[in-house]
Amino acid sequence: MVQSLDLKRCFMKKVSAAVLIAVLALACCGCESKKTQAEETTSYEYMTGSSAETLTTVETEAVETDSSVHIVDTSIDDGFSEGDYHGTLVIEKDGNYYSADTYYTDISGDGAGAQQIVDNEESAAYFKYDNYHVYADHDNTGFSILSTIEVGDEAWLYERSEDEDPADILLEKYKCVRVCPGYNYGHIFDENMTDISDLNDGTILMYTCSGQYTIYMTFCEVAED
Repeated sequence: MVQSLDLKRCFMKKVSAAVLIAVLALACCGCESKKTQAEETTSYEYMTGSSAETLTTVETEAVETDSSVHIVDTSIDDGFSEGDYHGTLVIEKDGNYYSADTYYTDISGDGAGAQQIVDNEESAAYFKYDNYHVYADHDNTGFSILSTIEVGDEAWLYERSEDEDPADILLEKYKCVRVCPGYNYGHIFDENMTDISDLNDGTILMYTCSGQYTIYMTFCEVAED
């Protein structure tokens, strides 16, 4: 059974400038919020190449510094601003139903905007992570439905209607192309510890937590009507 979990912030260190960038992360409900590196000796730094393999458990101490650190592009799409409404995401599977209004956020900085969005039971965060556009939400608001999704299943993005009925203007339809467990140590990795920046499994990622630093990932492509 999937544990009820909470979102919290993790941090990535850019070694060359010692700049901390807060990135949306998923973590266990009831755990203390993760502190910055300055407040806590244990940290999780993203490193390229073989160094990433050392991050497979949450007990791992900070890995040795590396001269090459990938900085993720988290910029909001042109024409939109922090907190703008993106659409209403709807997923149905085996009689279960998930629906949430999604809002643009930039996960760099302190991550407060993203945290506020996901803490609202009726909303989910929508952000850019290099070549992916990502939907993220708490699992205890219904996004645990992702653990039941299979390749070929579909999800829908609607424009919210003005009345209280379900949204009726379809903006996009998504088709699942891959499902897998993953990790969120500030950067997002699949089960093979490959940063999703290096993947090409569709262009959409939906994820929710399944453990303190583990996540469940659903990769999708925009489907034709």
